[in-house]
Amino acid sequence: MTRLLWLINRLRSMSGREIFWRLGGAITALFDVVRVAFGWAPAVGDVNTVTHDRFDPDFTVAPPGTVAGHFARMPESIDSDSLLASARMALENRISFFDLENQFLGDPIDWHRDFSSGTRGPVRHIAFTDYRDFTTFGDCKYVWEPNRHHQLVLLAQAYYLTGDAAYAKKVVEIMLHWIEENPFLVGMNWKSPLELGIRLINWVWAIDLIRSSNVLDAASWRSIVETAYRMTWEINRKYSRGSSANNHLIGEAAGVFVSTSYFQFFPQAREWQQRSKAILESELVAQTYADGCTREHAFGYQLFVMQFYSIARIVADRTNDPFSARATSRLHEMYRFTADICADTGNLPLLGDSDDGYVLDLGDRPSAPLGLISVGAQLFDDDSLLMDRSASAWWYFGSSIGDVSESNNSRTSRAYEDSGYFLLRSHSPKSGHRMSVLFDCAPLGFGPIAAHGHADCLSLTVAVNGLDFVVDSGTYDYFTFPEYRNYFRSTEAHNSVVIDDANQSKLLGPFLWGEKASPSLIDWMDSDEETRITGEYVGFFSLPEPITHRRTLRLSKNVPRLTILDEFETEGSHRSKRLLHFHPDCRVVAFSDRALRVVRENTDIQITWTSGNSTLIESEDDRPHAWISDGYHRKRPSFALLIEERIGSDSKLACEVSPGDFADLKGES
Repeated sequence: MTRLLWLINRLRSMSGREIFWRLGGAITALFDVVRVAFGWAPAVGDVNTVTHDRFDPDFTVAPPGTVAGHFARMPESIDSDSLLASARMALENRISFFDLENQFLGDPIDWHRDFSSGTRGPVRHIAFTDYRDFTTFGDCKYVWEPNRHHQLVLLAQAYYLTGDAAYAKKVVEIMLHWIEENPFLVGMNWKSPLELGIRLINWVWAIDLIRSSNVLDAASWRSIVETAYRMTWEINRKYSRGSSANNHLIGEAAGVFVSTSYFQFFPQAREWQQRSKAILESELVAQTYADGCTREHAFGYQLFVMQFYSIARIVADRTNDPFSARATSRLHEMYRFTADICADTGNLPLLGDSDDGYVLDLGDRPSAPLGLISVGAQLFDDDSLLMDRSASAWWYFGSSIGDVSESNNSRTSRAYEDSGYFLLRSHSPKSGHRMSVLFDCAPLGFGPIAAHGHADCLSLTVAVNGLDFVVDSGTYDYFTFPEYRNYFRSTEAHNSVVIDDANQSKLLGPFLWGEKASPSLIDWMDSDEETRITGEYVGFFSLPEPITHRRTLRLSKNVPRLTILDEFETEGSHRSKRLLHFHPDCRVVAFSDRALRVVRENTDIQITWTSGNSTLIESEDDRPHAWISDGYHRKRPSFALLIEERIGSDSKLACEVSPGDFADLKGES
C-alpha cells in the first residue's frame, strides 16, 4: 500500500507530457529486452580507421606544458605521496568511498556488490532492475560508486607522474574486466544515465593520461571504444526530463559532451556534441539563480554541478567551441556564491541533500571545498577565488595556484535575494571576535518534487572566529535506513521551530515532497551598527490549519550579538520546539534553565533565552536524533539544545547568541 501511495503521489507531481514520455520509455525498455536477447547493440563502425596508435584527439587532458613521467619537482599543491599510496592500493583492488576505508573489491572485482551490506543483486536486464529495492540489490550508491571509475584516473595520474607502466596496465585491465562483467544494458551499472556520464568522463581522462604508455593493443582499444560509444548512445536517448531533470540531466549532458568531443569519430558525434552542449548551456541558467546558487537548494550538489560544468568548459575551450558569454557568466557567479558561503570557515554548510558526489578525483574533494573553488581563479582569471592550494587547478591548467586572496579574509554581510540565502557578518575590532550567520529563507527545492531539499525554512548556522558552532545536521542516507532518511530531512533536524511534531512541508517519499513551505523576505537591512533580516512562511500543512512562522535575526556589530525572535500566526494553542544543533567538536561547559555555554578549541559562545523548558538532547545509537552527518553513511555524535513551550498568535520567543570570554575557561578540563 505504501508503494502504491508513493506511485500515486509521484504521478501527481508529473505533467501529462512527462507521463506520456515515461510510458514511451517503458515501451522502449521492453524493446530493449528483445534487443539484448538477440544481441542487437549499436556499433561504432570501423574503429580500425582510427587505431589506438594513430588516434589523435582534438584535445588532451594532460596538464599543458608537461610530459608524462618527466617531473623534476612536483608543485606544492599536489600531495604526490598520498596520490601514489592510493594508486598502489588501487593496484590491489582497494579503494575508499563513503564510510568504507581501503575496501577490497575482490579479485577479480565484484562490480555488482554493495560492500556495505554485503548484498549482491541479480545481474539482469535493466528493465527488471529496481535500484530503489534495497532488499534485493542493496544500496545502489554503494554499487555505483566503485563503478564510476574514479580509481582509473588515480592510476592514470600515478602513471603520468612516474612513468611506471604498471599503473597504465591496471587501467586497461580494470576497463576490460568491467566490460566483460557488465554486458550492454545488463545489470545495475547500466541503469542510470548519470552514472554512465560520470564513467565516460573518467574513462576519457584515464585513457588520455596513459596514451603514451603503449599498453593498449588493437583488441583492447576496440572493446573500450565500442563500450564508450554504447554508453554515449544510451545517454543520448535517455536524457532525464520533466520532474527528474535536475543535476542528473547536467551530468548526463556533460558525459556526452566530453565523450563526443574526445571520440569525434563516433557516428553522430557532432550532432550529439551540439545537443549536449545546448543542454548544458540552457540548464546552467534554468537550474541556477542569477546570484549563483543552485535551485536544488542542496549545497553538496552545488559543487557537483560546478565540477561538471568546469570540465565541460575546459573541453569546450580546448576544442575551440567555447561556451556562450551568458553561460560563462552564470558559472562564474556559481563560483563566487560558493566562495562567499565558504569564506568564514572554509567549509560548505550541510544544507539540503549531499551524497559525497564528485566527478573527477584530481586531489580535491567536496569535503574540503576550497581547492575545488580555487579552480575558478584560473578558469575566470579571478584572484578573489584563490581560496587554497588546488591540485585540481594544476591537473587542469598545468600551473600552480597563486597566493590566497586577501579579499576572502574581510567579508561583509551579503543578501542573496534571488535564491533566498543571507549572510550576516560582524567583526568587532574591540573584542577581536568575528561572527557569521547563514540564514535560510529559500524555497524547499527544485521543481515539483523538490527531490534534494530539506524542511529547513528559516533555519540558520552560526560560526564564531572561523569555527562552526550551530550547524545543519547533514543528510547521512538515501536508501538504506528510511528512519534516518526521514529524520535528516525533517524540520526537527534543523535549527528552526517544530510545531506539534509536524514538518514545515509534507514529506511523501524519500525524494518527494507534497505541499511546501514557501518563504517570503519581509525585511533586510545592513548598516554600520547591525544587520537585520525578517522572513516568514506558511507551513505545517499536516495540521488542521496551516501556521505562519516569522523569524527576525539581528546581528549587532560593535559587540557581536545575535538576537533570534520567533513569532507566529495561528489559531489556538500549539506545542513548539526550538532547536539548535551543535558541531560535534563542541562541548558544554555550563547549562541552566535559561543559559547554555559551549566551547570549541579556544572560542566559546553563550546562548540565553527568555522562556520555555530546556533540555540537551544527546546522540543515542538506536535513534537518529542529534547526530551530525558530514558524509554519506558517516555520522558523529553531538548534542542539540531543545526549548519546548506552548505558543499562540501573541507568542514571541527570544534567544540570544554571543561570543564568550574564553579566558575564564582556561582552567577547566
